[in-house]
Amino acid sequence: GIAARWLGAAGDAQYEHFRVNSITTGDQENPRSVFLSDGSALVVWQGGDGITRNIFSRLIRPDGTFATTSDVQVNAGGQHLRSAPAVAALAGGGAVVVWESLGQDDPNNASGVRRRLPGIYARMVGADGQPTGSEFLVNQTVELGQRSPEVAVLANGNVVIGWVSEKISGSGELERVDNVRVMVRIFGADGSPLTGEIALTGGSDICANPVFAANESGGFTAAWSRLDRDDAEKSWDVIYGAYDSGAGAIGGQEPVNSFTYGDQYAPRLATAGSSQMIVWTSLGQDGSWEGVYGRLLDGQALVGDAFLVNTASVSRQFFPAVAAVGESGYLVAWSSFVGGAGGVDLLAQRYWQTVPMPSAPALVALSSYELLAAWAPLEGLEVDRYLVYVDGSSTAIETFDNFLKLDDLFPGSQHTVRLAFRLADGRISPLSAAAAGRTWGLDRKGGLPGGLPDGLPDDWQTLYFGAEPTGWPRPHVDSDLDGVSDQMEFFAGTDPTDPLSVMKLSIEQTAMGFRLDWRSVAGSVYQLQSSTDFGSWNNVGGRRFAPGNVDSVLLDGSQGLLYYRVLRIR
Repeated sequence: GIAARWLGAAGDAQYEHFRVNSITTGDQENPRSVFLSDGSALVVWQGGDGITRNIFSRLIRPDGTFATTSDVQVNAGGQHLRSAPAVAALAGGGAVVVWESLGQDDPNNASGVRRRLPGIYARMVGADGQPTGSEFLVNQTVELGQRSPEVAVLANGNVVIGWVSEKISGSGELERVDNVRVMVRIFGADGSPLTGEIALTGGSDICANPVFAANESGGFTAAWSRLDRDDAEKSWDVIYGAYDSGAGAIGGQEPVNSFTYGDQYAPRLATAGSSQMIVWTSLGQDGSWEGVYGRLLDGQALVGDAFLVNTASVSRQFFPAVAAVGESGYLVAWSSFVGGAGGVDLLAQRYWQTVPMPSAPALVALSSYELLAAWAPLEGLEVDRYLVYVDGSSTAIETFDNFLKLDDLFPGSQHTVRLAFRLADGRISPLSAAAAGRTWGLDRKGGLPGGLPDGLPDDWQTLYFGAEPTGWPRPHVDSDLDGVSDQMEFFAGTDPTDPLSVMKLSIEQTAMGFRLDWRSVAGSVYQLQSSTDFGSWNNVGGRRFAPGNVDSVLLDGSQGLLYYRVLRIR
């Protein structure tokens, strides 16, 4: 399956991870994601049953909720094995998705090759997450195998799509791979071709894993893995080159890594402001199998030496990815083999030129007189304390916790909160964006005889049952006949007039173990808890943001009999 987790403006993890795919048949693999110009996030991946494999996507709105109730198929129909999707955001909104498809570009074997070979396809996706136009073939040459597609959008809005082109010659024991080159082709933002195929590499070297990113000159930087077949002393290295907007070379192609023992391979590339960062996997360099290394570019020139990204070097650290955070920071994530029951975990490292700005806190009403401001702890940073600014005040309320209760407020009053933090070395972050929240109104009237207060805020009852108190049901009434009283729906944040909007839990046995499911309210935050006696409750994991109307968690069956409940935090 495909899982995701939100990261804040400072690269801090927000809430627990959540499942992206709604289709569970077959395997869902190879996810990629990108932020669109409106702040939405588009996630793409490959999924299928092995006979047919398609490319799917799902759009997540800026508020964190899903834009669709189910997965969207990006490619057209047909029984082909599609894989290796990549995605880039278009300047005018939407995105372009590329992938490889086995046997589709030469279905009748007109080229006369002995086997079906992959070709590269692409399709535009609109700002609403729906495919626009038809899918189109990227490569012009079909007698070669085309694989490992990547895509980047240039400053002028054009799209550069790159891939590896390989030719297989000979047969049987004499079969070999020749002319494995990195190719690119330039398209307009509407998918119209602007150039033919352009080879970035030549000679007898074997190339793999190309990546591309727009640079400040208006062109793009490319990086790839290269195996020099003419020098038996060398293995795989990471190479980079700079190109103009028409794919013309700016300077030569240079190795990024200076450590050449073992393999250096599978680069990733990102741009932040005027700089770029390349990361890759290096075998044996950190003293324990694979390690993750990086190097900076400034103005298309290498800066400084390669540096070790992972601080834990036991066992294997591999498959890195890098993303820009604002105009001056990077976040590198990778897989780390931890062994035992944990298997492989995802770890990350942040790099900043300046102290990052934190994300806005969450602000939720506790009562008619109280608000709670809460935020994710900034793990990995040496935070001395948090600074909370309320209603535009220039004086901060200092706290060592990652929450602050505001009390003695007026019923139905609106308030704003901004957050900063002070590091142990005294540096202070910029202020976050403002979060706004409103206390509940008073409970002056109700559905009890004589219109007496009934324990529910009047503004909540007005929202669902109208402005006339005589029409308000009593709190214990189940207005939508879903098995939950209106009062409990108030606490759960569900709609008391919609039978499908209800907080109910169920446990289902799956191939991966027992799974706890519940119906959630999109945009709400929940905390799962467990207990052995219904008296003492313990948090299971961290806070969970609900992007849709269903959430689930795999349960740890090694702890014996446990009872579970889900609390709605906001």
